[in-house]
Order: sequence, then structure tokens, then C-alpha cells
Amino acid sequence: LTIIPFFPFFFPIPAQIFLIIWFLTQVSSGISSGLAGSLSQNIAWWAHIFGFLGGVFLHKIFLKRNYTNRRSIF
Repeated sequence: LTIIPFFPFFFPIPAQIFLIIWFLTQVSSGISSGLAGSLSQNIAWWAHIFGFLGGVFLHKIFLKRNYTNRRSIF
């Protein structure tokens, strides 16, 4: 759970919901920054977006690998 401060209250939400909200704010900020024409600030938003998506897809790939076949070096 994640605790979100909302003045004057704090309330918990599931981390998955928070990640969706965070992702949507990144996308909306990237789009609005792109429409405003500020290319130098626009790159940071899209780097966060594609870094997040890359992590999601790589996580799934890494979970599919079978690490039980590896020998321990110790």
C-alpha cells in the first residue's frame, strides 16, 4: 500500500493503482509539454515513460527464465 497525502487527510491506496496514476500523469505531462513546444523538457517525461514500460516488459522476460539450472559458485 502507498499512502497518499491529501491535505488534511492521508489515505492508503494499492501500489498498482498508484503506479497507474503516476504513469498517466507522466504521459499527460509529456503530451502537454510536447504540445507547448519545449523539446528539452519533453525528453525527461518520455524517458520516464519508456523506462517504466521497459522495466515492465523486462520483468516479465526475467520471470520466464529458469534460474534453478544455474550452479552456485559458492
